Amino acid sequence: MSANLADLLSLQVYTYLLVFCRIGGAFFLMPGFGESFVSPRLRLGIALLTSLAMTPSQFGAVAMVPSPAALAAQVGTELLIGLAIGLWLRLFLYALFISGAVIAQQLALNHIFNGVAENIGTSALSNLLMLSGITLFFALNLHGSTLMALAKNLQDMPLGAGALPLELLSSRILQGVGSTFATGIQLALPFLVVGTLIYAALGFINKAMPQLMVFFVAAPAITGTGLVLFLIALPMILTHWAGGLDAALSNF
Repeated sequence: MSANLADLLSLQVYTYLLVFCRIGGAFFLMPGFGESFVSPRLRLGIALLTSLAMTPSQFGAVAMVPSPAALAAQVGTELLIGLAIGLWLRLFLYALFISGAVIAQQLALNHIFNGVAENIGTSALSNLLMLSGITLFFALNLHGSTLMALAKNLQDMPLGAGALPLELLSSRILQGVGSTFATGIQLALPFLVVGTLIYAALGFINKAMPQLMVFFVAAPAITGTGLVLFLIALPMILTHWAGGLDAALSNF
């Protein structure tokens, strides 16, 4: 009986290890938990506790503890699946980065106040949008939806398969990359339209009055108008982004 109990405990611990590999890989890259300014100890502790909470639902998914070679293959597979999920989630945050970079380029602010937050963006507007997105991620309970999506993934993609679903993961990542760029440009579209019209008008004025340095005179007006438009559009940008992320998590 003691031997059977020891075998049972070993299998449970191994199941927990596999769950932690997948959940920990996702936590390494996902928005909110995977930021560079989050303490690694805090991130590790949350990943360990989350894995512990999800492990009981996976009892029975792994029949036995395999040989060392098969064990290494299963652990590596779970890590890669977790990292792919985390990267897919991270791409949604990069949509805000792209949007902020495009808006800053239109407002001539792309080289001002770089590095407000470490490793967050290359412009002040990218920093603001990404930090706002991270705040909304927790304020709107999107982190709870993310954890539910991870639990659903454990049911849809059983543990210990040992074979990486490359076709499925690559298609999801490619779709995520395309959606990231499309969403980023869509969020910045009003600024692209307004900026194009303003610069076209300035081009005509410069053509009519070559001696006037139009762009130097109009630069404050362009930046001021763009910042007012950004202030008006910011709630709509963040609402649209959060809705898209919530919809993606619902259909995970």
